[in-house]
Amino acid sequence: MGTTSFVAARDVVESVLSCIDSSGNLELGIVTNRFETIPKPLPVEALLDRIFAEQDAGDRSAKMMELFIAEV
Repeated sequence: MGTTSFVAARDVVESVLSCIDSSGNLELGIVTNRFETIPKPLPVEALLDRIFAEQDAGDRSAKMMELFIAEV
């Protein structure tokens, strides 16, 4: 999409999450002790709030990097 996680605005991240949510071929997961799938419908607003609660761009990027997209 031409941007990095360090400068991605909330609307850009929302569009990615919405795309994953509407896709039949993609799942979103989070890494804790293992990869855990986040069930659909995705809690898009809660995920955005979690990411953008961080003031520092590096911390926001780290929150995004905890999420993984899996092709199913």
